[in-house]
Amino acid sequence: MAKSSQTQSIEDLKDRYDKLSTQKVRLQTQKERAEDDLSELKQQALEQFGTDDLKKLESRLAEMKEQNEKQKIEYQKQLDAIEKSLAKIDQSAEPEVA
Repeated sequence: MAKSSQTQSIEDLKDRYDKLSTQKVRLQTQKERAEDDLSELKQQALEQFGTDDLKKLESRLAEMKEQNEKQKIEYQKQLDAIEKSLAKIDQSAEPEVA
């Protein structure tokens, strides 16, 4: 950027204006794209979870994580029980005598 104390030529000023105008258009386009994305994501949230409220979605996510953890613990218990049962069967099986 040029120093404010130094007088610029009209060409330099035009170049600065063109760059700023281009930057403005680019930023406006990015903003519109972000707003469109947000609108689409809100619609998806409404369809999947019945709300697009961030606090409610965060609460729902916490509930889902808690439920997932409980299910994981239960699954682990079931696998432990199966392993224990198979170990008992394996121990009680007599080796074949040739």
